Amino acid sequence: SSGINAEYGQFGEIAECTVIKDPNKISRGFGFITFQTVEEVDKCLESKSGLTLDERQIEVKRAIPKDGQGAAKSLRVYLGRVKEGITEENVKEYFEKNFPCSVESVELMKERAEGLPEGQEPRLRGFGFVTFDNSDTVDKVIIIRNHEINGVTITVNKAEPKSRNPGGGRGGWGGRGGFSGRGGYGGGYGGYGGYQRGGFRGGFNSNNPNNFGRYRPY
Repeated sequence: SSGINAEYGQFGEIAECTVIKDPNKISRGFGFITFQTVEEVDKCLESKSGLTLDERQIEVKRAIPKDGQGAAKSLRVYLGRVKEGITEENVKEYFEKNFPCSVESVELMKERAEGLPEGQEPRLRGFGFVTFDNSDTVDKVIIIRNHEINGVTITVNKAEPKSRNPGGGRGGWGGRGGFSGRGGYGGGYGGYGGYQRGGFRGGFNSNNPNNFGRYRPY
């Protein structure tokens, strides 16, 4: 791991480094690095080409929960715990202000207007969807999971096609995401939306690209 620290330490303080090995203690060609802040992860991802380890080319990718990965990369996320007091404009403003993205669409699902008393507005049904313009922001907002918008804390998960989840639009969430216990889940997402310092994880792979970003809980 000394070589990993030397190569990746240029991007920030490494809280933990794990190389995945087989039962014979031979490297399986991939592993995980935990940095102290999300800014350090972003710096590493920006320089993901050209990194080497023991004269071998290394590629990196943000580590996200295994259940949050799909065959096709979706730019749409599911919003849960949506309550009255939040508007689609609030959601769009929050994400575009706190993350490097453009929000392409926001849908807060409401009850049917049919049958309601005259003058009564349809109420929110408690969930919705947001579509972003880039997959890196999707990974970030899912890893954070809890977001406070206009005084209401909502949850963000991967949005799954109806064919994979007949019961509704909610996506699968297999865990808290790739970050360390130093600062923990409550530590949040340093530098974004007022969240404070915490540990954030990225995966590296020197052999099989199919293993990029594989999630391994602590």
